[in-house]
Amino acid sequence: MTYRLPPAARWPLLLLPLLLAACAGSSSEFPPPSTAAAPASSASAADTGEPKKPKTQAQASAECWMQYEKGHASLDVRMKLVDKCIDEKMKAAKQ
Repeated sequence: MTYRLPPAARWPLLLLPLLLAACAGSSSEFPPPSTAAAPASSASAADTGEPKKPKTQAQASAECWMQYEKGHASLDVRMKLVDKCIDEKMKAAKQ
């Protein structure tokens, strides 16, 4: 026994590819994210050679976890290194 969709449920399935194709072909006012201009603060940090300073505790935490993601097998060792890294980044951000 096979299950068939009622006709009312088939219309959205038939129209969805057409709507997606229409959106893909249209031009937009906004450039794609890869071609968008970088913020001025990150450009100035790149020009001076200084490391980018995180603005929040969450950003510092994410950057430090990514930095120590590989290379340290023990989670306890990694946590200590990340905590030290976060403290250093937050001190640098305050200055």
